Amino acid sequence: MTKTIEHTVIIGGSSGIGPATARKLLGLGMKVTITGRNEDKLKSAWKSLGSAAGKAAFDAAKPDEV
Repeated sequence: MTKTIEHTVIIGGSSGIGPATARKLLGLGMKVTITGRNEDKLKSAWKSLGSAAGKAAFDAAKPDEV
């Protein structure tokens, strides 16, 4: 049985390999949400991906935010 991934959440998706990975996955038709702790950087990365991506701002080092 082959299982497909329906939705990927990329923690640290506001810069570097995060947005690049999101872009690749979106190109394959997958649902993607990027996350990051800096709202401005996250918003910029999200805009570069287009409306197909989701975004969520939080600091993964703080359990109460996750």
